[in-house]
Amino acid sequence: MISPSNTSPSLTSDLEGNGNANWYPGYFRLSNNDIYTGRAAADFVYEELNLRKMGTVDIDDAYIEGLVEAFSDAFEGLASVYHGRAAGRRSAREPRPRQGGHGQLRLS
Repeated sequence: MISPSNTSPSLTSDLEGNGNANWYPGYFRLSNNDIYTGRAAADFVYEELNLRKMGTVDIDDAYIEGLVEAFSDAFEGLASVYHGRAAGRRSAREPRPRQGGHGQLRLS
């Protein structure tokens, strides 16, 4: 099976090639692993934006969980301070955002 858009590290392997819990032989992806993207984002924030303290705010969603985790791990690895994650939820009445749109967050 080949996924054209999956980015979750849990479905393939870490960057050292170790299979994760949900990996099966013959499963491949066409898009980057979130670990690569998270590291690139952390490097950009640290090197280009010169920020040393960070936190994330996101919608509690399985589609972005791997990216947030990869970013926080990489940012902490740069000897910086990661203040944690604030997860929000969409209200049942609020429409789900379209591709490229922005959802409203309710922080808990």
